[in-house]
Amino acid sequence: MTETLPTARRADACADNREVEINLIQKHPVLAPSKPWEKLSEQFSRLKASEQRQFFQLHEDAIVAWLAARK
Repeated sequence: MTETLPTARRADACADNREVEINLIQKHPVLAPSKPWEKLSEQFSRLKASEQRQFFQLHEDAIVAWLAARK
């Protein structure tokens, strides 16, 4: 049996809220989405040391400017 279009739309809308509903049922707090810099930080921390050095080299100008502003 195929779903009608309105039913499919309702299913899509419900799927969008599924995580929120599960958290409410399980009484877990709903976490706010991570900010872009938080995602980058998390990904960066998982890089190998050599990959982190490559990142530093690629962004050296920004890092030097940031360090100078902290003084």
